[in-house]
Amino acid sequence: MDTASSKHPKYDQADAICAHVLEAKDRVLNFFGVGLLESLYRKTLAHALRNMGHKVEEEKRINVVFEGKTFDDI
Repeated sequence: MDTASSKHPKYDQADAICAHVLEAKDRVLNFFGVGLLESLYRKTLAHALRNMGHKVEEEKRINVVFEGKTFDDI
């Protein structure tokens, strides 16, 4: 089977984004170390990704349906 032709059309784009996320994570952890407050980690990670040219939305609200119940603004 030809795996190159069976890849999702956006596979390469998603792969590049994942590589940037991991790189940004490493930069934040290398700078601050472990034990960082979640809010500061989120802000600095978003900043690093924006510096790489990505559009970043923090704490985007979503609706989730679980066992027939809708949970708004999770």
